[in-house]
Amino acid sequence: MIMAASDRRVIDVTEAFCRRYGVTREQVVGKPPGETGIGPTEEYRWPFWQQLMHRRPLSGAGRSLRQPRGCG
Repeated sequence: MIMAASDRRVIDVTEAFCRRYGVTREQVVGKPPGETGIGPTEEYRWPFWQQLMHRRPLSGAGRSLRQPRGCG
């Protein structure tokens, strides 16, 4: 997932991302992750963005990701 730091919207996703999360490109591009059901959980979201905005490495970023309902 490629996101814009300025408005936190999804710019692009790969086919592998779509398969992994059970979504289409059209369902996620142009939206913030919170609207798609994919991305950091609410309690992780603020520290996640702080790390990105300060250009710090995202160690362990995949540990607290949520997925759309019905995806494993």
